[in-house]
Amino acid sequence: MEKKLLNIAIASLIHDNKILLLRRNKPPFKGLWGMPGGKAEFGEHIEDTIKREIFEETGLNIKLKRILAVLSEIFFDTETQEDYWHSILFLCDVDIDDISKFKNSSEGDLEWFSLDDLPKTEIIPSDYAMIKQIVLQPKSTIDFYKIRMLTDGDKYTLDYFEI
Repeated sequence: MEKKLLNIAIASLIHDNKILLLRRNKPPFKGLWGMPGGKAEFGEHIEDTIKREIFEETGLNIKLKRILAVLSEIFFDTETQEDYWHSILFLCDVDIDDISKFKNSSEGDLEWFSLDDLPKTEIIPSDYAMIKQIVLQPKSTIDFYKIRMLTDGDKYTLDYFEI
């Protein structure tokens, strides 16, 4: 199995106590809801990555306010007993220029979810943890988190999520 290391920027897009989530239509996490974002291209700064990815996935123009957290996420395959994917995630707090311009993309459907009533079983486990522990409880400092996801085919389980 090929091993990968990626830098990824994701954003919490919040409006009227709701968060905009994307139902992913391709692996990993196909069929699950998650925060929009994506991989940094070589030579691209994270601020440019988040602006590009949010526009591609939602049609929205955003401005980076700050980084909420940096997270090291490792995927462990329970069948092969190997780590195979390692992402450094930059969880971004952003301002949205015009909320009315959001649209679905080839990446998946978009939907606004109440922050008070998130569907835990339908959201990427690590994204759910990020929303609950970081987005809803922002700090003035940037914390570094460690995440381990267990994978079994297309099933994902959060093994740990810690500072």
